[in-house]
Amino acid sequence: MAEKRNESRGGEDELPRFIPLLPPEPSPLSNGFRLSLLLTHLDDF
Repeated sequence: MAEKRNESRGGEDELPRFIPLLPPEPSPLSNGFRLSLLLTHLDDF
């Protein structure tokens, strides 16, 4: 049982490490995408 707990803890530690690395790149891209969408909508008007 104790060993299983250690394994689950390790998995949790690995996930947070990936999360901080991922968000920084996608957020600027998503922001740019939103801006482009807004611009296209303005062009339609």
